[in-house]
Amino acid sequence: MFTPSQQPLGITIPVKKRVQLIAWAKKNNCLIIEDDNDSEFRYNATIIAPMASINSSHVIYINSFARSFLPSIRVAFSILPDQYVEEFVAFNEDFVQNASSLVQIALANFLTEGYFADHLKKMTSIYNQKMAVLPTTIQMTFPSTLRVFSDDSGQYLLIQPNNGMTEDELISSAAELGVKVYPFSTFYLEKDLDFLRCSCWASVL
Repeated sequence: MFTPSQQPLGITIPVKKRVQLIAWAKKNNCLIIEDDNDSEFRYNATIIAPMASINSSHVIYINSFARSFLPSIRVAFSILPDQYVEEFVAFNEDFVQNASSLVQIALANFLTEGYFADHLKKMTSIYNQKMAVLPTTIQMTFPSTLRVFSDDSGQYLLIQPNNGMTEDELISSAAELGVKVYPFSTFYLEKDLDFLRCSCWASVL
């Protein structure tokens, strides 16, 4: 599994690293599952093409419209190497289809008629403004107790406490204020990394 907007840090993986990973997959005759969620939003840099466009025979590409279009739309898609399509379709027949046919048809028309590209430009502009304001506001509000790490992409940033509080203490403190915070340590074997993730997504046009 490969997440180009690297989870959980949100750092964009450069093209050179992607090419190296594809070379590794070819050498070992294996598949890469490329989860390209959140890749549409890059603010001060060029969008990097997915690995599936570099090598389609060793990459299974998956993505969703939940963040780029509507959180409630419940439509995702995958692009597979030709030799796996028939097997995948047969396997997928055993699963319940949650997205209505009407929604899928409407979305298909939205894409083919070019409206999605315009929509994405508007959403990118909105999130660009939010991602510019959010870290600045946090640093102004908590100048000595929080460090903010952000990238020119995605819809969230990382916050590291600088006040001696542990992750568990931060989660408990946030819960008392009615704020739900999830443990960052679940992403790591080491348990001494105390971070929080702050998101700005779910805007809809």
